[in-house]
Amino acid sequence: MNKAVGPFDEYHETIGKLGGNGIILLAGDPPNPMTIGWGTIGEICICPSLRLVRPTRYTFGLMEKAKDFTVCVLPDGYEKTPGNLRHEIRAAYG
Repeated sequence: MNKAVGPFDEYHETIGKLGGNGIILLAGDPPNPMTIGWGTIGEICICPSLRLVRPTRYTFGLMEKAKDFTVCVLPDGYEKTPGNLRHEIRAAYG
């Protein structure tokens, strides 16, 4: 399900997930999954800013080239294993 959110609408949930189940980023074609385990949320020159991927990461380059990317906040109780993630990517992207 796609959902439009403001830059700080899900702040507390997002910060909590960084230390818990984590957040998955999908970018590229075919999608390249990357686990996000840290982040910075704030404002730079009054503009909302969210940084979750270091510019040195392979996935960062994919994000820069892509027209869009997906950030998945995993639900509580989700067992994050490579098999589960592969299955869900196939289901979402065919």
